[in-house]
Amino acid sequence: KYYDIKKNINEFNNSEKKYKKHELKKSLFESVESQLVSDVEIGTFLSGGIDSSLITSIASKINPKIETFTIGFEEKNFDESTYAKKISEFLNLKNFCFTVQPKDLLKVVDNLSDIYTEPFADSSQIPTSILSNFASKRVKVALTGDGGDEMFLGYNRYIYYKKYKHILFCNNFIKNYLFNPILKILYFNDKDKFQKIKKKLLNIKNIKTYYKSMIMEISEDIKIIRNLDQSKFFNEDDSNFHDDYSYMQFLDLKYYLADDLLVKTDRASMYNSLETRAPFLNKKILEIAFNLDLKEKINHFEGKLILKNILNEYLPKHLFERPKKGFGVPISKWFRADLNGWIRDIINSNFFDHLLDNEFYKQALNDHVSGKADNAQILWRYSIFHQWYLKNK
Repeated sequence: KYYDIKKNINEFNNSEKKYKKHELKKSLFESVESQLVSDVEIGTFLSGGIDSSLITSIASKINPKIETFTIGFEEKNFDESTYAKKISEFLNLKNFCFTVQPKDLLKVVDNLSDIYTEPFADSSQIPTSILSNFASKRVKVALTGDGGDEMFLGYNRYIYYKKYKHILFCNNFIKNYLFNPILKILYFNDKDKFQKIKKKLLNIKNIKTYYKSMIMEISEDIKIIRNLDQSKFFNEDDSNFHDDYSYMQFLDLKYYLADDLLVKTDRASMYNSLETRAPFLNKKILEIAFNLDLKEKINHFEGKLILKNILNEYLPKHLFERPKKGFGVPISKWFRADLNGWIRDIINSNFFDHLLDNEFYKQALNDHVSGKADNAQILWRYSIFHQWYLKNK
């Protein structure tokens, strides 16, 4: 490998150099400036979140005429387009927004196997593909905010660990005593969810099992794939890391960022003849991120503190301070309504009964439609595998 992320993280952690905010800001500015060099039209993907807003804000200082591109949803729980529009207006930039509807999923879904050439099933591939197509009609290059969450502790798994780590690794008697009353209050009407979360908490013994519990939607003891040992997944050694945050960052950078987020964006954009560039993915910025004091990145309630601090120099806080939404789509709602017939036909086809536990998926669909559970991501992955298989068998 030309670049070993584990080796570099260990080198950074063993360094005596401690970086400050002004050094990060300078490196971000230099990285954005270098990525803005282009012979063709260039814009930014602007979701309204911290990372894309910071990249766009810095880019606007270098190129005041840069254009921004946003995806919106009719479902308010997923829509951040109003914030993106306000941010663009504040920066005096043109914003172009496309509002996604269920019919747009069906238009895109037939192309997903061609775009990704594998059963790739991060459902945010839908807005990414639509956004890439939308932006490509005006620009040929777009900057993204990819990498900010992994480098500066932006995911909830980092915040939960910061808040609860002293309890999570206690013995099960103590965890039962502490968590049972809270879970009973939170899920007094949902015994299945109560048991599911309780089981998850009791299975957490160390940083490895904690990380697995945060990223895996289906428990390892449920054998959905016949004749496969699922226990080997994410079996990375957690030794030789400076702390548990570095270990989780290593896994996020090596697997989630590299095998999911970057694949999702790169293939969606290139399929639409659009080049995307990620200014956060710069070795100097990675070095700085791993040599900042932890308190500059995270507290018990939020992550990416230093990025928010820098962003506040460009934008007022009311434009970006709100709970993290991510770049998702409302397929949970769609599978219960507009796309219910579509997903039911796929699940009931029994196409993979020789390979997968089809009864598990049928039950997952029934539980989802009844509101007993939110199994949208599980169902989406099945549908993507089904589509990919039909095109490539």
